[in-house]
Amino acid sequence: MCIERGREGEQRCFPLDSLSRAQSIEGEGGEEDKMKPVVGIVVSNKMQKSVVVAVDRLFHHKLYNRYVKRTSKFMAHDENNDCNIGDRVKLDPSRPLSKWKHWVVAEILRRAKVYVPPSPTAPAPSRPAMGSP
Repeated sequence: MCIERGREGEQRCFPLDSLSRAQSIEGEGGEEDKMKPVVGIVVSNKMQKSVVVAVDRLFHHKLYNRYVKRTSKFMAHDENNDCNIGDRVKLDPSRPLSKWKHWVVAEILRRAKVYVPPSPTAPAPSRPAMGSP
């Protein structure tokens, strides 16, 4: 299979068994180069319709023979402002929505546990004085 590229009309030929490689060179039908959905934790929701999500990944360091944890932070589009800090969310790739946003919040997998202080109308339990038995 031959592909024409360049201004001079140069051709690159590949055997038929490397068809997928030829397609990925041309940019059509290459599934390898697409971004995969990721899961992470919301670390900021101070923007309108945007959240920052921290995604952890582990990889094996060949020299140290240990697993190393790296964190990447992605900005994602949250259409309804549903996400709160600490939520576990799934992100799907999308077209570039701004300079930094290339992800969309697909679903909220787990809500964060938010501390709710007790209401002031409830009577506080009384304590005995320190000196009395």
